Amino acid sequence: MPYLTKRFQVSFYGGEPLLSFPTIRRIVEFLEERNRSSERTASYAITTNGSLASAEAIDFFGRHKFAVTLSFDGLAQDRQRGEGSFERILSRLEAMKGRPGLDLGVNSVFTPETVDCLADSLQLLMRLGLRRLTWAASIHAPWDASALNRLEAELTRLRKIVLRHYRRTGKIPLDLFGDGEPAGIFVCSGGKNWLTVNPEGRVWGCPLISDYFRGREASAEAREYCFGTLAGFRRDPKVRHALHTDAYGRLNMDNFSTSRGPCFLCPEVKRCSVCPASAALTGTPLGRIPDDLCAIQKIKIREQSLFRKEAARSSFQ
Repeated sequence: MPYLTKRFQVSFYGGEPLLSFPTIRRIVEFLEERNRSSERTASYAITTNGSLASAEAIDFFGRHKFAVTLSFDGLAQDRQRGEGSFERILSRLEAMKGRPGLDLGVNSVFTPETVDCLADSLQLLMRLGLRRLTWAASIHAPWDASALNRLEAELTRLRKIVLRHYRRTGKIPLDLFGDGEPAGIFVCSGGKNWLTVNPEGRVWGCPLISDYFRGREASAEAREYCFGTLAGFRRDPKVRHALHTDAYGRLNMDNFSTSRGPCFLCPEVKRCSVCPASAALTGTPLGRIPDDLCAIQKIKIREQSLFRKEAARSSFQ
Protein backbone atom coordinates (compact mmCIF):
# COMPACT_ATOMS: atom_id res chain seq x y z
CA MET A 1 0.00 0.00 0.00
CA PRO A 2 2.57 2.62 -1.09
CA TYR A 3 0.16 5.55 -0.79
CA LEU A 4 -0.77 4.62 2.79
CA THR A 5 2.60 3.89 4.42
CA LYS A 6 6.09 5.39 4.44
CA ARG A 7 7.79 1.99 4.28
CA PHE A 8 6.35 -0.78 2.19
CA GLN A 9 7.24 -3.92 0.26
CA VAL A 10 6.31 -4.74 -3.31
CA SER A 11 6.29 -8.47 -4.07
CA PHE A 12 6.01 -10.10 -7.48
CA TYR A 13 4.29 -13.47 -7.80
CA GLY A 14 3.01 -15.69 -10.59
CA GLY A 15 2.65 -17.97 -12.37
CA GLU A 16 6.15 -17.03 -13.33
CA PRO A 17 6.68 -13.28 -12.85
CA LEU A 18 9.90 -13.20 -14.90
CA LEU A 19 7.76 -13.72 -18.00
CA SER A 20 7.09 -10.00 -17.47
CA PHE A 21 10.56 -8.87 -16.40
CA PRO A 22 10.34 -5.59 -18.40
CA THR A 23 7.16 -4.74 -16.46
CA ILE A 24 8.88 -5.50 -13.15
CA ARG A 25 11.75 -3.23 -14.12
CA ARG A 26 9.39 -0.40 -15.06
CA ILE A 27 7.47 -0.71 -11.78
CA VAL A 28 10.65 -0.57 -9.71
CA GLU A 29 12.04 2.37 -11.67
CA PHE A 30 8.71 4.21 -11.34
CA LEU A 31 8.60 3.65 -7.59
CA GLU A 32 12.23 4.67 -7.10
CA GLU A 33 11.59 7.93 -8.92
CA ARG A 34 8.32 8.58 -7.09
CA ASN A 35 9.76 7.68 -3.69
CA ARG A 36 12.46 10.36 -3.92
CA SER A 37 9.83 13.08 -3.92
CA SER A 38 7.39 11.42 -1.50
CA GLU A 39 9.99 10.36 1.11
CA ARG A 40 8.79 6.77 1.00
CA THR A 41 11.01 3.68 1.07
CA ALA A 42 10.25 0.51 -0.86
CA SER A 43 11.74 -2.95 -0.54
CA TYR A 44 11.22 -5.63 -3.17
CA ALA A 45 10.63 -9.36 -3.25
CA ILE A 46 10.01 -11.91 -5.98
CA THR A 47 9.12 -15.60 -6.05
CA THR A 48 10.40 -17.29 -9.20
CA ASN A 49 11.14 -20.78 -10.50
CA GLY A 50 14.44 -19.42 -11.82
CA SER A 51 14.02 -20.69 -15.37
CA LEU A 52 14.16 -17.13 -16.76
CA ALA A 53 16.63 -15.70 -14.25
CA SER A 54 19.03 -14.17 -16.77
CA ALA A 55 22.27 -12.43 -15.83
CA GLU A 56 20.48 -9.14 -16.47
CA ALA A 57 17.66 -10.03 -14.07
CA ILE A 58 20.07 -11.25 -11.38
CA ASP A 59 22.09 -8.04 -11.65
CA PHE A 60 18.87 -6.00 -11.40
CA PHE A 61 17.78 -7.90 -8.27
CA GLY A 62 21.13 -7.25 -6.63
CA ARG A 63 21.17 -3.52 -7.45
CA HIS A 64 17.68 -3.07 -6.02
CA LYS A 65 18.25 -5.38 -3.03
CA PHE A 66 15.51 -7.87 -3.85
CA ALA A 67 14.59 -10.72 -1.54
CA VAL A 68 14.42 -13.57 -4.07
CA THR A 69 12.64 -16.80 -3.19
CA LEU A 70 13.61 -19.51 -5.64
CA SER A 71 11.11 -22.32 -6.11
CA PHE A 72 13.49 -25.27 -6.28
CA ASP A 73 12.51 -28.77 -5.20
CA GLY A 74 16.00 -30.12 -4.66
CA LEU A 75 16.43 -33.78 -5.52
CA ALA A 76 12.75 -33.92 -6.56
CA GLN A 77 13.24 -31.16 -9.13
CA ASP A 78 13.57 -33.32 -12.25
CA ARG A 79 10.62 -35.49 -11.23
CA GLN A 80 8.31 -32.53 -10.57
CA ARG A 81 9.47 -29.87 -13.03
CA GLY A 82 10.99 -31.66 -15.99
CA GLU A 83 14.14 -33.67 -16.65
CA GLY A 84 17.26 -31.55 -16.72
CA SER A 85 15.79 -28.71 -14.67
CA PHE A 86 17.82 -29.67 -11.57
CA GLU A 87 21.14 -28.71 -13.14
CA ARG A 88 19.73 -25.61 -14.87
CA ILE A 89 18.18 -24.16 -11.73
CA LEU A 90 21.13 -25.17 -9.57
CA SER A 91 23.40 -23.09 -11.82
CA ARG A 92 21.09 -20.08 -11.45
CA LEU A 93 20.98 -20.63 -7.70
CA GLU A 94 24.78 -20.47 -7.59
CA ALA A 95 24.78 -17.26 -9.66
CA MET A 96 22.23 -15.60 -7.37
CA LYS A 97 23.88 -16.83 -4.19
CA GLY A 98 27.03 -14.89 -4.97
CA ARG A 99 25.35 -11.65 -6.07
CA PRO A 100 25.89 -8.75 -3.61
CA GLY A 101 22.68 -7.12 -2.42
CA LEU A 102 20.49 -10.08 -3.33
CA ASP A 103 18.85 -11.89 -0.41
CA LEU A 104 18.34 -15.45 -1.66
CA GLY A 105 16.00 -18.03 -0.17
CA VAL A 106 14.68 -21.33 -1.47
CA ASN A 107 11.25 -22.86 -1.10
CA SER A 108 10.91 -26.58 -1.86
CA VAL A 109 7.61 -28.38 -2.36
CA PHE A 110 7.14 -32.12 -1.90
CA THR A 111 4.28 -34.41 -2.85
CA PRO A 112 3.38 -37.88 -1.57
CA GLU A 113 5.39 -39.22 -4.52
CA THR A 114 8.54 -37.15 -3.79
CA VAL A 115 8.45 -36.87 0.00
CA ASP A 116 11.31 -39.40 0.28
CA CYS A 117 13.58 -36.66 -1.15
CA LEU A 118 12.73 -34.10 1.54
CA ALA A 119 15.53 -34.50 4.11
CA ASP A 120 18.32 -35.06 1.58
CA SER A 121 17.15 -32.10 -0.53
CA LEU A 122 17.18 -29.66 2.37
CA GLN A 123 20.51 -31.01 3.56
CA LEU A 124 21.91 -30.29 0.09
CA LEU A 125 20.64 -26.71 0.25
CA MET A 126 22.13 -26.18 3.70
CA ARG A 127 25.48 -27.46 2.45
CA LEU A 128 25.31 -24.87 -0.34
CA GLY A 129 25.34 -22.21 2.38
CA LEU A 130 21.78 -20.95 1.98
CA ARG A 131 20.48 -19.16 5.04
CA ARG A 132 16.75 -18.88 4.26
CA LEU A 133 15.03 -22.19 3.55
CA THR A 134 11.37 -23.13 3.58
CA TRP A 135 9.49 -26.18 2.44
CA ALA A 136 5.87 -27.14 1.92
CA ALA A 137 3.84 -30.28 1.46
CA SER A 138 1.70 -30.00 -1.66
CA ILE A 139 -1.88 -30.86 -0.77
CA HIS A 140 -3.18 -30.90 -4.32
CA ALA A 141 -2.87 -34.70 -4.10
CA PRO A 142 -4.16 -36.46 -0.97
CA TRP A 143 -1.73 -37.72 1.68
CA ASP A 144 -2.79 -41.20 2.78
CA ALA A 145 -1.51 -42.95 5.91
CA SER A 146 1.53 -44.36 4.10
CA ALA A 147 2.55 -40.95 2.75
CA LEU A 148 2.08 -39.34 6.16
CA ASN A 149 4.29 -42.02 7.75
CA ARG A 150 7.01 -41.34 5.17
CA LEU A 151 6.70 -37.60 5.83
CA GLU A 152 7.11 -38.16 9.56
CA ALA A 153 10.21 -40.29 8.95
CA GLU A 154 11.71 -37.62 6.68
CA LEU A 155 11.05 -34.83 9.19
CA THR A 156 12.66 -36.91 11.95
CA ARG A 157 15.75 -37.28 9.73
CA LEU A 158 15.64 -33.58 8.90
CA ARG A 159 15.39 -32.60 12.57
CA LYS A 160 18.59 -34.52 13.31
CA ILE A 161 20.36 -33.00 10.29
CA VAL A 162 19.43 -29.45 11.30
CA LEU A 163 20.36 -30.11 14.93
CA ARG A 164 23.86 -31.22 13.87
CA HIS A 165 24.12 -28.11 11.69
CA TYR A 166 23.06 -25.92 14.60
CA ARG A 167 25.57 -27.50 16.98
CA ARG A 168 28.33 -26.98 14.42
CA THR A 169 27.48 -23.47 13.22
CA GLY A 170 25.03 -21.94 15.71
CA LYS A 171 22.64 -21.25 12.80
CA ILE A 172 19.20 -22.63 11.89
CA PRO A 173 18.52 -21.90 8.21
CA LEU A 174 15.24 -23.79 8.02
CA ASP A 175 12.16 -21.84 9.10
CA LEU A 176 10.42 -24.99 10.36
CA PHE A 177 12.88 -25.15 13.26
CA GLY A 178 14.12 -21.58 13.38
CA ASP A 179 10.90 -19.80 14.21
CA GLY A 180 10.29 -19.08 17.88
CA GLU A 181 7.21 -20.05 19.79
CA PRO A 182 4.11 -18.40 18.27
CA ALA A 183 2.81 -15.33 20.07
CA GLY A 184 -0.79 -16.53 19.89
CA ILE A 185 -3.53 -17.57 17.50
CA PHE A 186 -2.48 -17.35 13.86
CA VAL A 187 -4.11 -14.46 12.01
CA CYS A 188 -3.95 -14.34 8.20
CA SER A 189 -2.35 -11.05 7.11
CA GLY A 190 -4.21 -11.02 3.79
CA GLY A 191 -6.21 -7.83 3.36
CA LYS A 192 -4.50 -6.32 6.41
CA ASN A 193 -0.75 -6.07 5.90
CA TRP A 194 -0.95 -7.22 2.28
CA LEU A 195 -2.87 -6.26 -0.82
CA THR A 196 -2.60 -7.79 -4.28
CA VAL A 197 -3.35 -6.40 -7.71
CA ASN A 198 -4.15 -9.24 -10.13
CA PRO A 199 -3.54 -9.11 -13.91
CA GLU A 200 -7.10 -7.87 -14.43
CA GLY A 201 -6.41 -4.82 -12.26
CA ARG A 202 -8.58 -5.83 -9.30
CA VAL A 203 -7.45 -5.60 -5.68
CA TRP A 204 -7.56 -8.57 -3.32
CA GLY A 205 -6.07 -9.43 0.05
CA CYS A 206 -3.43 -11.78 -1.35
CA PRO A 207 -2.53 -13.59 -4.59
CA LEU A 208 -3.96 -16.91 -3.43
CA ILE A 209 -7.35 -15.44 -2.57
CA SER A 210 -7.41 -13.89 -6.03
CA ASP A 211 -6.61 -17.33 -7.51
CA TYR A 212 -9.25 -19.01 -5.34
CA PHE A 213 -12.01 -16.81 -6.77
CA ARG A 214 -10.75 -16.84 -10.37
CA GLY A 215 -13.73 -17.39 -12.64
CA ARG A 216 -16.13 -16.67 -9.76
CA GLU A 217 -15.42 -12.95 -9.28
CA ALA A 218 -19.10 -12.06 -9.62
CA SER A 219 -20.21 -14.39 -6.81
CA ALA A 220 -21.49 -12.93 -3.54
CA GLU A 221 -18.62 -14.51 -1.59
CA ALA A 222 -15.99 -13.10 -3.94
CA ARG A 223 -17.45 -9.61 -3.57
CA GLU A 224 -16.87 -9.89 0.18
CA TYR A 225 -13.13 -10.28 -0.42
CA CYS A 226 -12.51 -8.09 -3.47
CA PHE A 227 -11.66 -4.42 -2.91
CA GLY A 228 -12.69 -3.55 -6.47
CA THR A 229 -10.56 -2.06 -9.20
CA LEU A 230 -7.19 -0.50 -8.47
CA ALA A 231 -8.44 2.87 -9.73
CA GLY A 232 -11.46 2.73 -7.42
CA PHE A 233 -9.35 1.64 -4.44
CA ARG A 234 -6.87 4.47 -4.99
CA ARG A 235 -9.66 7.05 -4.90
CA ASP A 236 -10.82 6.07 -1.42
CA PRO A 237 -8.67 3.31 0.09
CA LYS A 238 -9.83 3.69 3.70
CA VAL A 239 -13.50 3.30 2.83
CA ARG A 240 -12.87 0.43 0.41
CA HIS A 241 -10.73 -1.32 3.00
CA ALA A 242 -13.28 -0.91 5.77
CA LEU A 243 -15.99 -2.53 3.65
CA HIS A 244 -14.10 -5.85 3.73
CA THR A 245 -12.69 -5.83 7.25
CA ASP A 246 -15.17 -8.42 8.52
CA ALA A 247 -14.45 -10.92 5.72
CA TYR A 248 -10.68 -10.85 6.20
CA GLY A 249 -11.08 -10.66 9.96
CA ARG A 250 -12.60 -14.16 9.92
CA LEU A 251 -9.38 -15.69 8.53
CA ASN A 252 -7.95 -16.75 11.91
CA MET A 253 -7.06 -20.23 13.15
CA ASP A 254 -9.73 -20.13 15.85
CA ASN A 255 -12.37 -19.67 13.12
CA PHE A 256 -11.16 -22.61 11.01
CA SER A 257 -12.33 -26.22 11.18
CA THR A 258 -11.70 -29.73 9.92
CA SER A 259 -14.19 -32.55 9.41
CA ARG A 260 -13.63 -33.44 13.07
CA GLY A 261 -14.70 -30.06 14.40
CA PRO A 262 -13.55 -26.49 15.02
CA CYS A 263 -9.83 -25.79 15.31
CA PHE A 264 -10.25 -23.77 18.53
CA LEU A 265 -10.92 -27.08 20.33
CA CYS A 266 -7.52 -28.48 19.27
CA PRO A 267 -4.82 -28.30 21.99
CA GLU A 268 -2.30 -27.26 19.30
CA VAL A 269 -4.34 -24.33 17.97
CA LYS A 270 -1.85 -21.72 19.24
CA ARG A 271 1.02 -23.50 17.54
CA CYS A 272 -0.64 -24.17 14.21
CA SER A 273 -0.72 -21.78 11.25
CA VAL A 274 -2.45 -22.70 8.01
CA CYS A 275 -2.83 -20.39 5.04
CA PRO A 276 -6.61 -20.51 4.47
CA ALA A 277 -6.35 -19.53 0.80
CA SER A 278 -3.75 -22.22 0.09
CA ALA A 279 -5.93 -24.83 1.80
CA ALA A 280 -8.98 -23.63 -0.14
CA LEU A 281 -7.21 -24.18 -3.47
CA THR A 282 -7.77 -27.90 -2.88
CA GLY A 283 -11.49 -27.26 -3.40
CA THR A 284 -12.54 -26.72 0.21
CA PRO A 285 -14.27 -23.53 1.40
CA LEU A 286 -12.16 -20.75 2.93
CA GLY A 287 -11.52 -21.68 6.54
CA ARG A 288 -12.07 -25.43 6.09
CA ILE A 289 -8.80 -27.34 6.61
CA PRO A 290 -8.43 -30.70 4.82
CA ASP A 291 -7.85 -33.54 7.25
CA ASP A 292 -4.55 -34.58 5.67
CA LEU A 293 -3.25 -31.01 6.03
CA CYS A 294 -4.26 -31.09 9.69
CA ALA A 295 -2.27 -34.33 10.10
CA ILE A 296 0.75 -32.74 8.37
CA GLN A 297 0.59 -29.77 10.74
CA LYS A 298 0.57 -32.04 13.79
CA ILE A 299 3.63 -33.91 12.54
CA LYS A 300 5.45 -30.60 12.02
CA ILE A 301 4.50 -29.34 15.48
CA ARG A 302 5.80 -32.53 17.13
CA GLU A 303 9.12 -32.25 15.31
CA GLN A 304 9.42 -28.56 16.20
CA SER A 305 8.90 -29.37 19.88
CA LEU A 306 11.53 -32.11 19.81
CA PHE A 307 14.00 -29.86 18.02
CA ARG A 308 13.60 -27.03 20.52
CA LYS A 309 14.10 -29.36 23.47
CA GLU A 310 17.21 -30.88 21.90
CA ALA A 311 18.60 -27.49 20.88
CA ALA A 312 18.03 -26.12 24.38
CA ARG A 313 19.96 -29.05 25.89
CA SER A 314 22.80 -28.34 23.46
CA SER A 315 22.95 -24.73 24.60
CA PHE A 316 23.55 -25.78 28.22
CA GLN A 317 26.20 -28.41 27.47
